Amino acid sequence: MLAILLLMAQMTAADPSSQVPPATTAPDPDEGRVVERIVAVLRSPGLPPRPITLITLTEEARVALAAQGVRDATVPLGVAGLRSALRWLVDQRLVSDEAVRLKLDEVPHEEVEGARRRFRELFGAPDAYQVFLASTGLSDRAVGVMLERDLRVRRFLASRAGRSGRVTEEELDRELRDKPGSGATPPAREEVRARLEEARLRAALQQQVADLRARVEVRVLDPTLREEAPR
Repeated sequence: MLAILLLMAQMTAADPSSQVPPATTAPDPDEGRVVERIVAVLRSPGLPPRPITLITLTEEARVALAAQGVRDATVPLGVAGLRSALRWLVDQRLVSDEAVRLKLDEVPHEEVEGARRRFRELFGAPDAYQVFLASTGLSDRAVGVMLERDLRVRRFLASRAGRSGRVTEEELDRELRDKPGSGATPPAREEVRARLEEARLRAALQQQVADLRARVEVRVLDPTLREEAPR
């Protein structure tokens, strides 16, 4: 039975000049301090078990929240927020792994750079982005890796959705006709189109993830982060 794995920092800095026998040496207060915790493990056929640590989960959650407008890295995530972030991260990794397995994982360099540029621009001034990195302990390269994975997932889902994932002009006209307040200018039309296609991608993600979760084992080790946490 798997238990929560704790990576412990063993501090053994005893004073070499001490004459106290080892058996009676006072314990170091830092000994056994938890520095990291594995909260979940993914087991896929043909791949070694892949742990997700609390630090990784928190970093991923911060980047996802920043992309949605929450740029303050000091905002508490809370158990519910971490639980949602874990579900999202597991979904992302499962779909990304499937794209790699099927050799559909290549993302053009210019798309990755474009995503990185747009993410940095969300913070306005460059120093605000640097503050975010410093507050989260992330590097610009690590953020780029996360954004590239997101692009890989989106490209994979779009390829699976195919023509059914695209919004036709007729569908767009119908949506605008049913919701007159949406606007009819070209920018407004593209905004509605993007929203509809995003909804279809989410639906494709749910279907893809349901299929993948049936083939892999996702073991959530932290009881508080399970979908039905104990009361």
